[in-house]
Amino acid sequence: MIQSGPKILLFGLILCVQIQLSQATPLLETTGANDSLSPFSVGISQNTSASYFNPAGLSFSQAQLSTGLLVVHQALELTFFDRPTDLNISDRIYQAQAIDPKLKGQSAALPSANLKTRSLNKQADQQVFMRFGLIKKLWKNRISLGLHTLLPLHRFEFQAPSFVDERAQYFDNQLKFERWGDTLEGLTMALGLGLKLNHQFSMGLGLTMLNRAIASSKVFLSDASYEGLSVVSPQVEVYSALSPSLSFMWYNTHKKSTSSFTGDGQKSLNHSQALKPVKASSVFVTLLAPQEVKVDGQSQVKIWNYPYQEGQDSIIQRFSQSYRSLPLRVRWGGELPLSHSSDLSHSDWAIFTGGQWTQWSKYIDRVSEDARWSDQFELSGGLKWSKNTKSLSGDLRWRPSPVPTQSGRSSYVDPHQIAVALNGNYPLAQKLDLRLSVQGHALLHRVDRKDLRALNPVIDEFPASVDQVTGEVIEESLGLQSNNPGYPGYESSGWVWVAGVQLIWYE
Repeated sequence: MIQSGPKILLFGLILCVQIQLSQATPLLETTGANDSLSPFSVGISQNTSASYFNPAGLSFSQAQLSTGLLVVHQALELTFFDRPTDLNISDRIYQAQAIDPKLKGQSAALPSANLKTRSLNKQADQQVFMRFGLIKKLWKNRISLGLHTLLPLHRFEFQAPSFVDERAQYFDNQLKFERWGDTLEGLTMALGLGLKLNHQFSMGLGLTMLNRAIASSKVFLSDASYEGLSVVSPQVEVYSALSPSLSFMWYNTHKKSTSSFTGDGQKSLNHSQALKPVKASSVFVTLLAPQEVKVDGQSQVKIWNYPYQEGQDSIIQRFSQSYRSLPLRVRWGGELPLSHSSDLSHSDWAIFTGGQWTQWSKYIDRVSEDARWSDQFELSGGLKWSKNTKSLSGDLRWRPSPVPTQSGRSSYVDPHQIAVALNGNYPLAQKLDLRLSVQGHALLHRVDRKDLRALNPVIDEFPASVDQVTGEVIEESLGLQSNNPGYPGYESSGWVWVAGVQLIWYE
């Protein structure tokens, strides 16, 4: 019979050949329209991030080219409660045989003394992105094309599978913040098309680029103990896919304003008129389809002179992983001016609001399992001041956690979130603007305690057993023993800071 060591080593080898590019967008969901004056509420959406959040808004945006930097710093905290000493699994589990016949052969727990110290995974505390965006007008300005890209500069891609229950003991024995950390890694790319139906209505189609990877490896071993010749032939296939979004927008320019940009090509406006913050009422709604970066793989292990089962000539191992999964989302927003002066030197005020419903009950975690979360609404709102092309704004968002109380076997880490964004726009030249933004995300203190009465409680990984040789009862097996990293509970909180700078050239 083949030993477990070589099989584990081979499985790790297969994971090493998963090479792929991903363009899913949790970064945008988290930081919002980070090139906009209303990043959480999205508002009028006159920037390239409308390609993702509200492609219909491209119809009412001026043709532009933008570039800049976005920096994300995550200061996440996770404190584990002390484990009871009688919870540990002793090394006698290697000689144990479960008393209950139904449990025989099912226990594969490791001695607790051999595990790594429980900790928070901090492999992705900071991200730096180069931001690039483009809006192009076609067909008498009735068709607008948009591109919004965030290119990672620190490392191009990072994907690490993780388990939220006792299976973590076989690897790093760590937990992660589910919607932070390496979830924000990778290339982000969104394409948008806006079609202007008339002076007030438009519709848009957005496309987010995704990838699916299939990793396979054929392995030949000359010795089942892995002491002889080994030959490995890996293969990786990467397929592109598109996740669509559909949006509609109503946009009403107030007649008293002589400085509004209509985007219909019927007016010849100078820069100060065209780029003066638009005094217009707007409402939009966007439907975003589910998306995920999927990795499927298998290994085919052939061992010289190995007694395979009838009809087989190899040992097959399979796995499936899902990264940056986002379920169905419905986003909406609007903006309302509070003044309608036609004087370019006059200060204007506007309020904006927005929200999103996300079908988190369909969320799939990193190991392609149903997370059993709950659907949630998030809400946002803010205020904008503008004078000529100078603008300042503040945006506030409430983002509740979809993760229920983690009293059972799973340990998803995800506190409620409150975020504030401050943004400014300053003209550097006739058709060149500088835009600065800073965000603070407070991850509110949360406590999760395990309860053995939960519907899916922490399991006993060392069931009542006897010694295989002597037949004597193993005292250390009586009661509950578990290596579940979340037991008996934990506290989570943190801060995330986001800073951005960009230059915008207008046609």
